[in-house]
Amino acid sequence: MKSIEKIIGIIAAVVATFIIGARAAAFSVSPMLIEAEAEAGKSYTGVLTVFGDDHKTEFVRLYIVDWDKLPSGEDMELMAGILERSCSLWVTLSESQLEVPAKGAVSVKYSFTVPDGTAGSYWTFIMVEGEKAPEKPVREDDKVQFMVNTQFRYAVRLFVNVGRRGAMQGKIN
Repeated sequence: MKSIEKIIGIIAAVVATFIIGARAAAFSVSPMLIEAEAEAGKSYTGVLTVFGDDHKTEFVRLYIVDWDKLPSGEDMELMAGILERSCSLWVTLSESQLEVPAKGAVSVKYSFTVPDGTAGSYWTFIMVEGEKAPEKPVREDDKVQFMVNTQFRYAVRLFVNVGRRGAMQGKIN
């Protein structure tokens, strides 16, 4: 019975440590949705801003991926450039890695050129992912130690609508 109580005590301590030690993402991104009305053959530029939290400097990686929707409604992440309606190969980022200071902000330019002869809607994700430096736990004798690391990642949705949009029509019976 004592060993079960000891195990329950250890589990409770671990859960409490995780809950107390866990914090929100160390950075945020704005905007999270970009919708661009574009014309074929023209170039466009915009800005994403990555904001640091109040605690520490954060290292962030930026990259582009394709995405599509599963029948369940969940997003499915795919390698950039493989979807027919992807604009991922059009997009370039001014930075692929950032150092975001605590309480600071860093701007990242994105740009894209719409290929000639293109019409319709295209999309991609701009991923903004924290890079956690590995930490070694401080060793104390006679204590089991482990570390739980979290990695936060934001997916900024970029939609590019090329050409004139048709009138939306519908009928509800």
